[in-house]
Amino acid sequence: MRHRIMKSMSLSLCLVVVCLCGLAAEQSPFALLATYQLGAANYESKITGVTFCPADGRYLLLSCQDYGGFAVVDTQDWHIVASPPAGYSKWISFSPDWSKAAFYGGVYDAATWRKLWDFGGLQGLLNSDTWQPFSPDGGLLLCPGKPITTWDVTTGGLRQRLYLLREIQPMALVFADNGARIIAAWNNQGQVEIASWETSSGTPLPSLATQARGWFGGPAFGGAVFSSDAKLLALQGGSRITIVDVATGAATATFSTQDGGGPILGLTFIAGTRVLASGTSAAVTLSAVPSGQQLATFEGDPAGLNAFGVSADGRRLAVGGGTGRVDLYDISALLAYSCSGFSISKVDWIKGCITIRNSTSWPLDLLGWKISDGDKSFTFEASVPVAGGESYVACAAIYNPSNSSRGLRIDETDDQITLYSPELCGGTKESTKRQ
Repeated sequence: MRHRIMKSMSLSLCLVVVCLCGLAAEQSPFALLATYQLGAANYESKITGVTFCPADGRYLLLSCQDYGGFAVVDTQDWHIVASPPAGYSKWISFSPDWSKAAFYGGVYDAATWRKLWDFGGLQGLLNSDTWQPFSPDGGLLLCPGKPITTWDVTTGGLRQRLYLLREIQPMALVFADNGARIIAAWNNQGQVEIASWETSSGTPLPSLATQARGWFGGPAFGGAVFSSDAKLLALQGGSRITIVDVATGAATATFSTQDGGGPILGLTFIAGTRVLASGTSAAVTLSAVPSGQQLATFEGDPAGLNAFGVSADGRRLAVGGGTGRVDLYDISALLAYSCSGFSISKVDWIKGCITIRNSTSWPLDLLGWKISDGDKSFTFEASVPVAGGESYVACAAIYNPSNSSRGLRIDETDDQITLYSPELCGGTKESTKRQ
């Protein structure tokens, strides 16, 4: 099936080929839903950007070739439904209600792709892999220029100018505290610092120098992204990733995602999880944060990968390559698991009860987690959500309701009890409590 795509300077034909497939790999929980070919399978069709919309990821926005064709593809029947103005789709972000889209110099109506207003000058490109420029209420737009600026989404009027200590574009930028604050990460002569402002007034708040250093302390950081709750910052330096606690500036972990593929091309946290997606020219890797445990690796176009995107609901991953090939994966299995954050806070050796605490401030699920006395074990086979900072008590009625001799029994004869992460997260030992 052939479709015409309007390019910035000319018309081009793009060929669409779809292959509905099975699992991405044997026994993998991540199904390869489809392989989609945009263009004629050559460099002219190179995918330079991938963005999902709306929240359920039904539509894919694909950039085809540098500054070339730009298509909106319906993933239900794989036909091109729109050809917005040309540009990199990775530099597109949508308002919370999905009614507006921002990229390059302005804001567009997402239904008609009519430009509503423009900046009147270059304010920095909007890279949705690095920041979400719309405020949670959709009223403000945040742009990473020099200086950083905020704009009224309805009128297009300039609201604030926010200055860093040096005239430099921030590495990452985000609204925090339900839009009350704006937080930026920037490289101050080799050391990553975190600056923030009050959104309403633009008043600077105290800045924070992190433990993350480039140049002399390691490779210079080339990319950064905040988690959706702005509590963590992931930094890319060469082939390694450093995780920073935004509240303290402490570097809580450093890990490498994979051995080959060269420098990391992009980073993004998957919504609803503590899972980081990172991509090189060879593959996209999902890693648990902060442990760095690799959960899955996705390859694609043999000509190399150029872009990837994750849907806002955290259920789909798309990987675009050098010849126009796009692979679409179902990664919703991640949402059922929490790969870190639980620990054993207490064991009642007489009653046989274990208190498991969610040590984070966000909700986690015990589904897939395992407790063991070194001989027998029990795995939570059903969803057990635990609110941030709260605890869950598991007694024999939960882990051995039939009082089976083959089941787990916790009593004074046990030396220690260990809590393991889900198999999907590597099944690693997370917490141990000894008598």
